Amino acid sequence: MQGAAVKNSLLAKISVDAGTGCWNWTASKQCRGYGQFSFGGTMRLAHRVSFEIHRGPIPDDLNVLHDCDNRACVNPGHLFLGTQAENIADMVAKGREARGSGNGNTKLTEADVRSIRDEKDISELDIAKRYGASRSQIRRIRRGEHWAHLKETAE
Repeated sequence: MQGAAVKNSLLAKISVDAGTGCWNWTASKQCRGYGQFSFGGTMRLAHRVSFEIHRGPIPDDLNVLHDCDNRACVNPGHLFLGTQAENIADMVAKGREARGSGNGNTKLTEADVRSIRDEKDISELDIAKRYGASRSQIRRIRRGEHWAHLKETAE
């Protein structure tokens, strides 16, 4: 995807942040904050289009990652290629992974986990039934393997 028309259309939808150098996408965005770029009837992620226009093709097995951690940024100087594993490692290293109740897949809250850890005289199976969790999940919570970001309660 190259061409002056695409580049001009892309650049018409940015606002440069002088402090960060980010080229913030001002048009349509996904719910997660990534810019959406529509050109010629095709919807694409704006940062990927910017990378292709300014830096070249993106291999099928690579993602376009943000150095600046700003999902709305399309500055090619802030974008780099990486595998999905590198993308996840970058997210974890920067503390951006969803943890605890911020993870949409969890059934438990932080208060539930603290209660589970405090209830030492109740069996894993009984607690699992109460919370709709598996026995192994309860065991991992009690050992601190899951929800490790929560500090242990005082004994």
